Amino acid sequence: MDTRTAPGYGDQTTWAPCTGHPMDPRTPDDDFEQDVRASIEEARASLLMIEEMLDDPRGYSRQAVESLMHEAAGWLATE
Repeated sequence: MDTRTAPGYGDQTTWAPCTGHPMDPRTPDDDFEQDVRASIEEARASLLMIEEMLDDPRGYSRQAVESLMHEAAGWLATE
């Protein structure tokens, strides 16, 4: 093997196999379900605030309601 083409210290071929260490970038990220639940909870909180604004006898800011609706739609990717 020629020293010009031999793998060096940073080459992937010299790495040990992935053992699942959290700091190893090759370790798969299995937080999908947790991320989905967090997004749903954030959207639910925004929708609850919108509902409270609409029920407020003092009135509400249309701009604030539209902003919250836009934010909730973004979390759910339904824009």
